[in-house]
Amino acid sequence: MLVAEILGHPEWKPGMDSFFDHRELDLSSADLEMMVEAALIHEEHNEEIGSGRVAVLMRDVIATSFVTMFKTKSNGKILSNLQAFTNYAKAEEWITSSLP
Repeated sequence: MLVAEILGHPEWKPGMDSFFDHRELDLSSADLEMMVEAALIHEEHNEEIGSGRVAVLMRDVIATSFVTMFKTKSNGKILSNLQAFTNYAKAEEWITSSLP
């Protein structure tokens, strides 16, 4: 499980900013139930994950809708600032910029 790998990494600290390149992720079998399950897993580890920024790079606008569904199904309970992108440079700019 990706969450366990991340949280188990010796350099992980709650609230760290993260960049996930999911352009190769196959979402052809994904459905609403999977998004709800993913949101629940994130909620269970909310304190360990923290409130960092999470840039998720997806292959197209349709794939970014899965990130939107994930955020919607979390009902605002996820601490992370999660944003989906289809452009690598924009995702990198957002994740490395300092927020006001």
